[in-house]
Amino acid sequence: MNDPFFTDLPPVTRYSSLIQSGNYTPLPKNWCVAVSDIQLSTRHIEYGDIRAVNISGAMIIAALLNRFSDHDLPFQFTGDGSMIAFPRDLKPDAEQIIMGCRQLAKKAFQLDLRAGIVDLSDDEFADDQFRVAKFQLSPSVHHAAFAGNGFQKLEELIKKQNPLFANLSPKKSIKPDLSGLECRWNAFPADK
Repeated sequence: MNDPFFTDLPPVTRYSSLIQSGNYTPLPKNWCVAVSDIQLSTRHIEYGDIRAVNISGAMIIAALLNRFSDHDLPFQFTGDGSMIAFPRDLKPDAEQIIMGCRQLAKKAFQLDLRAGIVDLSDDEFADDQFRVAKFQLSPSVHHAAFAGNGFQKLEELIKKQNPLFANLSPKKSIKPDLSGLECRWNAFPADK
């Protein structure tokens, strides 16, 4: 059953409204957050692999949105990784999809995609804030904005390869459907 949490959030239409904490709503405790990060992404970018890093960093977003297309899921892309929130009942499939993304990043680009899922009801996150706002760009396009120390904590943990993310061990992986995922940046030389 589709959880209407993000669909039903009242949108903000002014970008400047995103700095106001009152426009953010806590994610439900029965939701999860998947987080990913490309190991050694700065080095890979210096070697000219920015497209591979960007595509691999966005893989879990595209794959989960394609798999759960009947759900409105908030996400953020960070260039060399991403975060996406979803109801807990989607977690078994999400684990298999994320394993498929990790395998694909390794096979296609020789990149180590660190990725995992945390359940917001875990005691580890009892005191952390995971809040989201919906920014309406047009009548048919909206984006999520994340706020709260919980998201910062997840980013720090995944970069440190925290054992918290070692729990991602489904019996099988699902080949990710990456339909619609593309990197449209023109190539340009890096200054540093």
